[in-house]
Amino acid sequence: MTLSNQLQTAGVQFELLTGPLTGIYDPNAMGAMFFAVRAVAAQFDRNYIREKTLERQVAAATKGNHGGRPKAIDDDMLLFASALKDKGVPVPEIAQ
Repeated sequence: MTLSNQLQTAGVQFELLTGPLTGIYDPNAMGAMFFAVRAVAAQFDRNYIREKTLERQVAAATKGNHGGRPKAIDDDMLLFASALKDKGVPVPEIAQ
C-alpha cells in the first residue's frame, strides 16, 4: 500500500493491456482502486511464495538436504591443512 501511495503521488498511471478493462487509469478515482487492488494481490502472492518456500525448505531439511554448496573439504582435510600451515608450509602448496 505504501508503494501504491508513492506511485500515486508521483503521478504514475496504471495501464491494463488486456482484458475487459483495457485502458489507462490515472492515480485518482478508478485508478486508485486498481493500484490498491494490485498492491494487495502482489502482497498476497509474495506471502504465498514465501510460505511455500519455507515449507519446502523444512521438508528438504527433514530429508537431510540443507541446501547450499557441498563442503569443499572435510574435517580431516582441514586438520591436515592446519598442521601443514603450523609447520610453515606455504598456503599455495597446501592448496595444491
